[in-house]
Amino acid sequence: MKKLIAAFLALCLACSMAACAGGTTSESSTASTSSTSSENSVAEESVASEEPSSSDVSEASSEGSDTAETTVLSHEEYMAAELDTEVTIQAYVQAKQSYYAEQGTATVYLQDQDGAYFAYDMACTQEEYDAMTEGTCIQVTGFKSEWSGEIEIMDGQLDQIVEGDTFVAEPLDATELLGTMVGGYNVHPLIELLGDAEVAQVAAEALKKTLLMFDYFNDVAIKAKAGNAKAKEVMQSWADAEWFTSRPKVEQKITVTVFRVPGDANTDDLSPAPDATTRPDIPLHYLAMLKNTRPDAAFKPEQDGVRGPIQFIEDLKKKGHLVAYVGDVVGTGSSRKSATNSVIWATGADIPFVPNKRFGGVTLGGKIAPIFFNTQEDSGSLPIEVDVSKLEMGDVIDVLPYEGKLVKNGETVAEFSLKSDVLLDEVQAGGRINLIIGRALTAKAREALGLPASTTFRLPQAPAESKAGFTLAGISERGLLQAVHTAVELDAEGSLPEAPVPDYADETVSTKVVKIIQSYTGVVDKMVWRKS
Repeated sequence: MKKLIAAFLALCLACSMAACAGGTTSESSTASTSSTSSENSVAEESVASEEPSSSDVSEASSEGSDTAETTVLSHEEYMAAELDTEVTIQAYVQAKQSYYAEQGTATVYLQDQDGAYFAYDMACTQEEYDAMTEGTCIQVTGFKSEWSGEIEIMDGQLDQIVEGDTFVAEPLDATELLGTMVGGYNVHPLIELLGDAEVAQVAAEALKKTLLMFDYFNDVAIKAKAGNAKAKEVMQSWADAEWFTSRPKVEQKITVTVFRVPGDANTDDLSPAPDATTRPDIPLHYLAMLKNTRPDAAFKPEQDGVRGPIQFIEDLKKKGHLVAYVGDVVGTGSSRKSATNSVIWATGADIPFVPNKRFGGVTLGGKIAPIFFNTQEDSGSLPIEVDVSKLEMGDVIDVLPYEGKLVKNGETVAEFSLKSDVLLDEVQAGGRINLIIGRALTAKAREALGLPASTTFRLPQAPAESKAGFTLAGISERGLLQAVHTAVELDAEGSLPEAPVPDYADETVSTKVVKIIQSYTGVVDKMVWRKS
């Protein structure tokens, strides 16, 4: 482009000189004109030898323009810039990947005194790549992008290598970061670091809270038997269940703001099938929760059929409490875990070092579908089946899990029993799966150390012996008569229970049954009767 501009300017200069020559008076003789032209030619050659060429002028002008238009961003400005916008930064090379000759690109890790940058597939020559040694200052222009939560510069171009300025960042210990994983590729390096005097304590503290050890448990046990002090610490910590006791217990009183969803909200309401492609991205998929208008609800979707009441829920959070999902019937239909993921994203808390996923929260339902209840447990949530008829949208209530009460304005409005006291341990552990794996790890450590079984955890209570049971009669005349006959015989021999089956003792059981039946009518119409 510079060469084309230079050629154009040269042409313009030639035309200008021709025009000047054509401007001489008509009285000039041919000889005079010839002489003058000759003299002008000599003069022009002399001037040309003393002045820069049009090409040089063009290049200088172009370079001056580029310099004037380029704005180098600080790290703060870079982080504040919108995604997919062009950015220019100056930073120092800390590391680089191989040069890709076919593409003419390299990936470079950069840093300045304020923060780090990642230039992915930056265009440069082999010579420039070789010149970018550790600490070299370079200027890069590209587009700010995001990939898997990582901010980077895409489609970048090396503008220049800045001479005379170098910087190498001080290395920071990454052992603590390794310990933020629950297990996997971090485990082996942490075990190896138990023998490193400088970071052994950090590695030990990380392993104490790592649950997914599996066969690597034996490696720690072997180190402990060989006399490694930090390995012994880890084994004793597991035996004492510090991974569990270090986490906060379920509070005596949990204050929540009610997000009330009337009627039956099945898993397709919470995780719509048309949005199945977004399920791996929990925050994105959550936007579709309750996206369809519910005539009897106190909220409306932000865009019917597209986006649920997201801002409505955020406004409820402004009261300063957790938001509890409250429904008459919750989670019927399919077994999709994504339904729980959406609810937990609205009501739960962030997990440190784990992006796009949350845990915890409180779900109150007149009836909670069993599989949905289970996935709530797995997510560290506190699901409670309780009469919610006296709870309204926006109510601020106290949940007393140990007393089994819901308190509104100082008055007990409902009472409940937890499915099991073990549920409290599941919440403390961060989920049922964590509790199961962690208890096994503690048991294994205590066995290896010759210690008795742990008394730290709540154990499920065996159900009391009872003769109570159900007789499934069906709906045919013959089946009903057989069921009645069986009941009469059991009564005659004294085998009927003194108390009714617990579920039938519930005064609201008929209402619950009706709601469950109603919740499945849509599924039956669609899947059985093929109604549109």
